[in-house]
This record gives sequence, structure tokens and C-alpha cells, in this order.
Amino acid sequence: MNINDPNNLLDDDSTYREPSKMQDLIAVQYFYDTIKLNLAHSSLTNANIESTIFDEMTTNVLQIEARAIGGARLMVQKKDYAAASKILLDLGIMTETDSKADFWIVEQLKRKSQFIPLIGSLDANLRVVLVVGLVIASVFLSVVVVLLLQ
Repeated sequence: MNINDPNNLLDDDSTYREPSKMQDLIAVQYFYDTIKLNLAHSSLTNANIESTIFDEMTTNVLQIEARAIGGARLMVQKKDYAAASKILLDLGIMTETDSKADFWIVEQLKRKSQFIPLIGSLDANLRVVLVVGLVIASVFLSVVVVLLLQ
């Protein structure tokens, strides 16, 4: 995030993105592999389909946490979704069984975690990571307690 751009309206090329266009974006595919992500992004650009990458840095730096938030997202305009999907299918980057429904748990955690005291006001992706971490920690502590009581 650019300090001089708190609304994150500048992309990596420092070109202005209109806020109204950002609201029309939809995830065409989720990626854990940044090589495939950039190949897909380049392929869409070559086909004159404007695309934007979200959460790529999370996928690079925080690989385990990236899985909790669904990975990096390749976003396109809603009107370009069908054409972009076809291109990604033709390239073998996307399969017909890939869908946002595969990430339903992430979307549920984002919605439900906003009501948890103290973390409800945090960014949705951070809330998901915290909730997943708390669940893992509680399972670990439960196992430790069971082992100690034996």
C-alpha cells in the first residue's frame, strides 16, 4: 500500500484506477502459485482484458496465511469475466471445476468474524488469519491437555 494513496487507487505502475471501476471487479481465479498468477495476468493483458492482481504479496511472503485467505486473486471487470475464464480455461490455468465456491469457508469466516469483539473492526483478511490461528491453537492446546491428563 502506498502511504500517499490510502485508498489504494494506484496500481503497481502508479496509474490511477477509478474507484467506480474497482467496485465492478470480480475474482476470475484464485492462485497460490505466483508464476501461474503472472502468466494468467499476462495472458489476459495480451487479450486486451484489463486485470488486476490482489494479495500477491501475501502469497509470496505469508504462504500458509495466504491459503487461509484464499490466495492471490486475479480480478477482472464483471463484463470481461466470461472471456477471461475462457482464456484461462484454454491455457489450462483454470479448470471447469474451479470456482469461487471452493473458497466458501474463507468468505464465511470474513462475514462471521466481523462480529467478534476486538477483532471485528480489523481488515477481513487479517480476521480470517486470526480466527484460523485461534482454531489451530485451541486444537493444539486441547491435544496437549488430553496428553497431560493421561
